[in-house]
Amino acid sequence: MKSPTLGQKAMETSSRAAEKVKYFIDQVDARIHEYDHEIQEIVKRYKEKYHREVEDLKQHIEETKKGVKVRQEGSLQHIKDSYQRMKTEAQSLSELHLEPVKRKIIEIKADSISYSDEVGRKLQDAKLELQELFEKTRLAVKNFKDTDKNFMVKPAHTSNEKYYHSKTLSQLTFEEAINRITRELKNEGFGILTEIDIKATLKEKLEVDFYNYRILGACNPQYAYKALQVEDKIGTMLPCNVIVQEKHKGTVEISAVDPVASMQAIENQFLVDIAKEIRDKLIRAVDNVGPISE
Repeated sequence: MKSPTLGQKAMETSSRAAEKVKYFIDQVDARIHEYDHEIQEIVKRYKEKYHREVEDLKQHIEETKKGVKVRQEGSLQHIKDSYQRMKTEAQSLSELHLEPVKRKIIEIKADSISYSDEVGRKLQDAKLELQELFEKTRLAVKNFKDTDKNFMVKPAHTSNEKYYHSKTLSQLTFEEAINRITRELKNEGFGILTEIDIKATLKEKLEVDFYNYRILGACNPQYAYKALQVEDKIGTMLPCNVIVQEKHKGTVEISAVDPVASMQAIENQFLVDIAKEIRDKLIRAVDNVGPISE
């Protein structure tokens, strides 16, 4: 099993740091929401109680006014004093019950500041950790380049080299050649995914006569899986094409693509190594079909 790369470690560290930050922020939001709801309930409850007491007091005053004469100043003064006393008591009672609310608000503000400071410290620590990891990655890449100047994949072949391997046979018919190469490819682990009859296609689409020409799309699942793990766009070059053509009656040519030549534009040594193994298998399959004609 491959060990995580430095880049993957950086992503994992960043992800863990982001999860911690999200956790702290969610905690702060939950605490604030909880205290806000509690404060609203307390204020609502004491406002209702205060209003009820004031209404009761007003009603008492009105009833008192109805029961005394206007000229009885002493009684009126007594009512005024009672009203003032009850008002003072009501205000004191309201302040007494609102004091815990004020303390709650102060505590929430203090907790929020504390959480914010802690989140800030966590973010700063994560940032420093990521910077350190990126610096190590940069140095590792630099050291790799310095120690291996030829780490970039070179073209696997020059323009003078063939991009295929072929063989001409004179002892097989066209259909026999297709059957033989299909069997030899199977011996090398290849299956035929596609089969294109060029002669029939050109006749149908263009109304032209063409000689026997068949394209077989060969695929080795094991090597295809390896290649796709290294480079996901490699599917644009799959499957490996093998052609069987009969230019002249009694002479059949079998050709297989050279996957190493196809990989020259991809700077990846792992793919080149895989392509070399596939090329060897395709060459064996072609060479095992039959003898080369004189």
